[in-house]
Amino acid sequence: MDMQDLISNFHPRPGFSRRSEMAAYLRELIVSGKVAAGTKLPPMGTLATAWGTHPPAVQAAMNALVKEGLVLRLMGRGTFVREQTTGLKQVALYISGNRWAGQANTFVGHLMHILEYTLREQQIRAQPWISQRPSTLAAQPWEDLVSAAKRREIQGVIVADLDPQEVPWLLKLPVPVVLIASELLPNRVTLPWDVVIRESIAHLASSGCQSIGLITVLSRLTKDVSGDEAESVKFFDYFAQLAKDHGLKLRDSWIQSPPVELPEKAAARFGYESFHQLWNQPEKPDALFVYTDVAAQGVLMALGQRQVRVPDELRLVLHRNAEIGLFCPVPACFIDVSIQKVAAAMVDLLQRLYRGESVPQPMTVEAEFVPENAAADLDAQAVTALAG
Repeated sequence: MDMQDLISNFHPRPGFSRRSEMAAYLRELIVSGKVAAGTKLPPMGTLATAWGTHPPAVQAAMNALVKEGLVLRLMGRGTFVREQTTGLKQVALYISGNRWAGQANTFVGHLMHILEYTLREQQIRAQPWISQRPSTLAAQPWEDLVSAAKRREIQGVIVADLDPQEVPWLLKLPVPVVLIASELLPNRVTLPWDVVIRESIAHLASSGCQSIGLITVLSRLTKDVSGDEAESVKFFDYFAQLAKDHGLKLRDSWIQSPPVELPEKAAARFGYESFHQLWNQPEKPDALFVYTDVAAQGVLMALGQRQVRVPDELRLVLHRNAEIGLFCPVPACFIDVSIQKVAAAMVDLLQRLYRGESVPQPMTVEAEFVPENAAADLDAQAVTALAG
């Protein structure tokens, strides 16, 4: 494309900012290859005059393209189109605003920070997209994000947490989308719950436990995006089957789960209230499995309030995120999940999708079962190290 055509073919849409329209127009020409690498763009004053705007507006549009790595400014020489690489350059880190509040020191908050660091290490710019729209609009596409994907301002989306209503339109974005989810969704990272449940129940049975309860933020009533039973339901079926196989009694009233999967900010209260409901029953289990770590915080508060003797009256298996830790003043087994490994798996999955490779569905991140004695040894080592 010659420079005269580049200038004359610009037709901004009414009602949109001239800066964003100029950036979008030039971006499309560069990404599509209509303007070749090495091409010198017209001076800003020339473009401002031809497009009926002011040089600062053109400069602002160019600044956006410089950040995206599409153009290069050379002092005294002008602005040139850069050679375009085939790898990811900019990725959106998406989270629902109505689920973000109060999550800075939870799994989601740490995941967002580690994802940003992991992407930066690979020279990929991470751009947080935190929707502040009300939950009543969750099922409707966020047009700003859709437009950014269409213009290739972002080449992929990593979803750290979302409202289930957002799934259909997110999966229709014209760029690869990666999620962390227990539901049956494409391009997701998840945990191998069959492994950790098997190890946990086998350990409890071998330790002499006769019965088991379950407190979890996962829901037995969850439906996936197609309306079918979600994979999280298999968690409960597998848990019940393994308890039966190992001779552990499991009553339905000993399973405490919400009607819909809870966000982390609601999990501590749920764990606290669920344990009280469990311990108010005439017959109680002598072992308890708790997921997530935030729910475990509430359970531990209720344990102390009820003065439950652990492990004499109750043995515990608690989920824990390795990078956050979980203060637990009583003996317990842990299911340790590395947020670093989760972030690495999500970035790797996005990279492979972007390159058009076939990927496993889902991609699993291994969790580690830590029995009581090993957990106590690790805590003692940590205290010793801090004491010098």
